[in-house]
Amino acid sequence: MLLTSTKIGHAAWTQVACTLVAMIALGKLATAQPPSSQPTSKPPVTTPENCLLPSRLVRFELVLGRLQLSPEYFRIGTAHEHTELADGRHRVRSVSISVMRGKPTLQFQDRGGNETWSVFFKSDNLVDIVFSDSDSIGKRTLTYHQPSTGPVIAKVEFTDGRSKREVQARSLWHIASQDRKFFDTHLRPILNRIDPSWDLERLTAQIDLAANNRLHQSESKQSDSEQVAVLLQQLNSEFAAERAVAFLALQNLGLAAETSLRDAIATDLTSHQRLSIDKLIAAMQPVGNDTPMRLSVWLATNAAASR
Repeated sequence: MLLTSTKIGHAAWTQVACTLVAMIALGKLATAQPPSSQPTSKPPVTTPENCLLPSRLVRFELVLGRLQLSPEYFRIGTAHEHTELADGRHRVRSVSISVMRGKPTLQFQDRGGNETWSVFFKSDNLVDIVFSDSDSIGKRTLTYHQPSTGPVIAKVEFTDGRSKREVQARSLWHIASQDRKFFDTHLRPILNRIDPSWDLERLTAQIDLAANNRLHQSESKQSDSEQVAVLLQQLNSEFAAERAVAFLALQNLGLAAETSLRDAIATDLTSHQRLSIDKLIAAMQPVGNDTPMRLSVWLATNAAASR
């Protein structure tokens, strides 16, 4: 699909990137509709003033602690603007939204102002974000790398010699669990700029409470990870009935089995086990943004597996 490109007027880029909303309202941003399988009929969502991009252009999702673009609402197009600031600096901002393999991709750049952004979302859920700002002491650079599969890596560095910090974990929620100070000080404010409606401060507090309650209730029971290990062996049974029972049991565990199943992919599996695991993981992927109830099940399983 070809992209539609247009030059945006100077006035449309005043204040912050969120003023792209006004550009769309004025018809200044050239857009194309995604394929019919990607509906755009949902009513527009009000976007807070401190957002990175307006929901009229693209919507972000946070699913099992991993960032992704909503496949249901996005506008295809490009926009560029070069602005001279009051102090003589030049600010350059651009956004490009396209489609690859039926899914949206995003490239966003904002350079030359008090903050610098580089945001890249690919259709396979690979995400790279680089954010820089300055305080009275020096410059801070935060990088966030989310591969299509595998651990998320977040790192913060300072130009004034302050110690740098890198955290690597299965998801954003695992980073918050491993190093809450890092998450609250550096990562959460950046994520709130991507989508302020996530309300991450309240969500993390609710997740902690729900996960602790679930762990307390299941202390005397066989952990989900132990149960999954037994069922995985049963998937390799020579009897079809036993394999079917194991598959159904894993399916009923849902997200409580997701982490153990992903860990099993890296082990030595038979072709039948691998095919069954692929089907199970694909079927249990949730839709929509994370909720405390969903994450309490998922994160409690992770905690139990690490004890």
